[in-house]
Amino acid sequence: MDDMTTRPVPGWYWAVAVLAVLWEAVGCYFYIVQVSMDAADLASLPPAQAEAFGAMTEWQWAVFAIAVWSGLLGAIGLLLRRVWAYWLLLGSLIAAVIQYGYVFAATPILERMPAGEALGLPVAIIVIGIALVWFAGSARKRGWLS
Repeated sequence: MDDMTTRPVPGWYWAVAVLAVLWEAVGCYFYIVQVSMDAADLASLPPAQAEAFGAMTEWQWAVFAIAVWSGLLGAIGLLLRRVWAYWLLLGSLIAAVIQYGYVFAATPILERMPAGEALGLPVAIIVIGIALVWFAGSARKRGWLS
């Protein structure tokens, strides 16, 4: 007998999975917006932010893409109750840590932006990423994912 039919999940599982899909979809939307920016779009941003986006290398954009698209697929995996959701969410988290770690360690962004402004969203992204990996791991251990 299939574990997914013998191991029902609580209603809050579905709420978290749907919120995860929405969160990850927003990340994908911002990725598309950012990779689609032209010079006029960059000029409309605050100078420090425009400089940061303009200085991103190909590999940084690739890591950004891995972070958001694997996160979205992982969240969809939660809805489908598949064990691979855990691995995709973990990959997404690792990519986000690499992306932001490089930005804060190797660029002068903290010199050009107030720390609260520069760190707020990246910290939220990492914390939510950790929570989603924990959630998927917990669901896997409880037999909710197959």
